[in-house]
Amino acid sequence: DLILSSIAIHHLDDIYKEKLFNRVFLWQAPDGILTFCDQFRGETDPLYNRHIERWKAFAFAQGTTEDEWNTWMEHQHQHDHHATILKHVNWLKSAGYDAVDFIWRNLLWAVIYAEKK
Repeated sequence: DLILSSIAIHHLDDIYKEKLFNRVFLWQAPDGILTFCDQFRGETDPLYNRHIERWKAFAFAQGTTEDEWNTWMEHQHQHDHHATILKHVNWLKSAGYDAVDFIWRNLLWAVIYAEKK
């Protein structure tokens, strides 16, 4: 089995992320792969804030307005639940995945890869 997800899991509270990984692991056949790209929190508050500021600078360089940015940040506060990559790796390993790695990262966005043996 190959399971893919794109920019969805961060909408779940942490407890539901962990439950999701446990269920997916049970449903997957041996040698299954779970991979997903999503938004992640920095390992520390200063790192996370720096990621947000760099994202904001990039967005404004692309023409985002202050009102658009504020609308997006309000959406984030209401609907997004960022957890660190390390927490995701630990949840996946706890679920039973043998090989877990993040294979790309830029600011808040990253791709995680997990194999079930």
